[in-house]
Formats: sequence, C-alpha cells, structure tokens
Amino acid sequence: MNEHVQGAGGGPLFNPLSPDFIRDPYPHYDRLRTLDPIHVTPFGQFVTSRHADVSLVMRDKRFGKDFVERTTRRYGPEIMNEPVFRSMSYWMLQADPPDHTRLRGLVVKAFTARRVEDMRPRIQ
Repeated sequence: MNEHVQGAGGGPLFNPLSPDFIRDPYPHYDRLRTLDPIHVTPFGQFVTSRHADVSLVMRDKRFGKDFVERTTRRYGPEIMNEPVFRSMSYWMLQADPPDHTRLRGLVVKAFTARRVEDMRPRIQ
C-alpha cells in the first residue's frame, strides 16, 4: 500500500475523475492491480483491486462504512460541504445495514439474471 505510487504520466495512480480513466478504465485498473493492489488514496480511502482482497473486505464486519461520521472525524465537519463527499454520503455503496439492505432490496429487483444478460452486449 502506497498512497504515493504514481501512474506512468507522473499523475496519481488512481484518479477515477480523469478523462483518460473515464474513457477507458480497464488499463488503469490493470496497472493498479499490478503496482498497488491495496491502494490508499490521498484522502485516506482504500481502493482494493484484486478479487480475493475485495472478497475478504466485503465479508469482514470490521469494514463497515459509517461514511459521514468517519469522514467528518478524519477531515472535520466542513468536508461534507464538498460536493463529492456530500454526494457520496447518499450512495448505497457507502451505506451500512439496515439502510444498505433496504436499498439493495429495491435495486436487486432491477437486476434479474435476464436483465443482466440483456445488458451483456453493452457491458462488453
């Protein structure tokens, strides 16, 4: 883990907002898996890029989100005025049960096996 690892162009190794990443994220993820599979962003967030590591984190109860409280504690209450942090506080993926469970129950209905299969050409 190294938050100072940089990409080939001298920029950050992981920047999901860069136009190059948005255009084609797959080479960026490949580089992340190779160079820094458990990456710490400058904001102190972990980006885990290997399946085995993600699987371990997702099953470990110690990795609860408590996003707003944890972020506020780390950066101070004014951080939630930043648009990206304010937006993230509403993301289902940043929620802990029971909110995550309730939202997942609503979303899962839209992702039946047939619907996912119908999306396969676009996803590929």
